[in-house]
Amino acid sequence: MPKKNMTPVYVSWLHMKQRCNNPNSHRYDRYGGRGIKYCPEWETFAGFQTDMESSWFSGAVLDRIDSDGNYHKGNCRWATKTQSLRNRSNVRMTLEIANKIRELYPELNQYALAEKFDVDQSTVSRILNKEAWNG
Repeated sequence: MPKKNMTPVYVSWLHMKQRCNNPNSHRYDRYGGRGIKYCPEWETFAGFQTDMESSWFSGAVLDRIDSDGNYHKGNCRWATKTQSLRNRSNVRMTLEIANKIRELYPELNQYALAEKFDVDQSTVSRILNKEAWNG
């Protein structure tokens, strides 16, 4: 567990390494288990810090632009949690699809929309109630 005196950038670096290297990490299967690696320069915190610290902002999470690509300066950014969640490889929803769902409702009910777009009905409900995917 990270100590309180560790910076958020340092903790992000540690977590990245755990996801890629540690088969006992609960998220290893989605990272190292899929072959996701980090560049050699980021083996040390100094290398990661040089590339990434200056663009960090409060509340930011480390995000790969191409969620199937490796961790390196050209494929990483600091993002909000919402941006990062939308960038996951298993996310099927896009803003374009969310807008289409809104357009088709109430012609199609929530359950029909969920089936049509292969998402949970609760996702459709959150979109229609403007609790998610608002742009």
